[in-house]
Amino acid sequence: MAKIGIIGAGFSGLSAACYCAKQGHEVTVFEKHTRTGGRARSFQAENFMFDMGPSWYWMPDIFEKFFADFGKKPSDYYTLKLLDPSFQIFFPDGQPFIVPARLEDLYDLFESIEKGSAEKLRQFLKEGELKYRVAMDKLIYKPSVSWLEFASYEVISSAMKTNIFISMRQYIRRFFKDERLITLMEFPVIFLGAMPDKIPALYSLMNYAAFDMGTWYPMGGMCRITEGMEALARSLGVKFELGTGVEKLETENGLVTGVRTAKGFFKADSVIAKGKPDVPGTGQGGLADGLPTQMNPGIFLDKFTNDLIVFVDTDPAKQGDTGFRESVRISDIPLKKPFYVHVSVHDQILEVYVNCRLAATKLLQGSPRAVPNDWYGRIGFARAAALIQNLRLWDIDLYAFEVLKLCPPIVVLPNTAPSSCSK
Repeated sequence: MAKIGIIGAGFSGLSAACYCAKQGHEVTVFEKHTRTGGRARSFQAENFMFDMGPSWYWMPDIFEKFFADFGKKPSDYYTLKLLDPSFQIFFPDGQPFIVPARLEDLYDLFESIEKGSAEKLRQFLKEGELKYRVAMDKLIYKPSVSWLEFASYEVISSAMKTNIFISMRQYIRRFFKDERLITLMEFPVIFLGAMPDKIPALYSLMNYAAFDMGTWYPMGGMCRITEGMEALARSLGVKFELGTGVEKLETENGLVTGVRTAKGFFKADSVIAKGKPDVPGTGQGGLADGLPTQMNPGIFLDKFTNDLIVFVDTDPAKQGDTGFRESVRISDIPLKKPFYVHVSVHDQILEVYVNCRLAATKLLQGSPRAVPNDWYGRIGFARAAALIQNLRLWDIDLYAFEVLKLCPPIVVLPNTAPSSCSK
């Protein structure tokens, strides 16, 4: 029996904890938040509950398989509701495109927009189902330790049937011509953090999952899933250290010997680190798309342009009290993917930005221009998270004095704010 430490109590951390405990190991999960869930956490305000991360439940068979591995069912922990309509998309004309839950209704909808498209959708989803079965049966559950796992005639011949050499964008246009239908069919792959022209048509399996398997919701919120996984883990003997962030991975002779937290050293035979960028020693330092390699939690809003501005380290060697920080407009960075920023105070939404524009405000009401530039220097405790789709740039607990030390507040910005400033 090994002593295993797991960093993070999100989906992957909870899953790893359950499987390790099932094998008879002594497992401890370290989670810097005071509750489990990771991105599937939630918060409550004014008698409402809000999901802070995922909001749709697709591929229910994945969850069924997970719980079945322990002799359980999802219904042992939460109640699922099939959503009808599944979801809706708004186009520039402001009219909603409502996606029904029943396939027959979806076929009728397609046919009403583009003659002959109902039969094409049937063929599209039939091919998507094949890809889904190949992915689930031949690919997904392999450990991916070596390419030799996939070096079999059965796997290779199955993979060759999945359109892996053309993009989703090209593939979809073989079936449909109406731009609304094309947009709808391209939409599901966004959840994979990729654009339709950059991802192989293998992932039309996502369309099968969305339209054929349905969109579900666990009553009580997405947190019910991770709460169920936590309950399962505890029943298997897993221990949880909540509110305990990992500060460092300790090593000896090139091997990890345990984790260092504010509570002290935890010796472990093995450590499972999911690669959060803020855990030293996990080897996750760089960011994609030419973004700065270090990001500080300071953010503010240019009241003249409504641009969101973040403070970054332009040179890791210049960190520290004697270094200098640079303020960069996200809109000045050539991003090809949507940029999301969520800030909360005492678990209530302060601001949510999408592509640098204020999208929702909970505590600060009114026009974005009413937000004081130095709010981050006066609010005390806060929490900020920034995402480029599913790539987390930072996720940090903030205190006013910490942010002020990193980023002295700019009280008044000129009409044309500078792209950088130094201490």
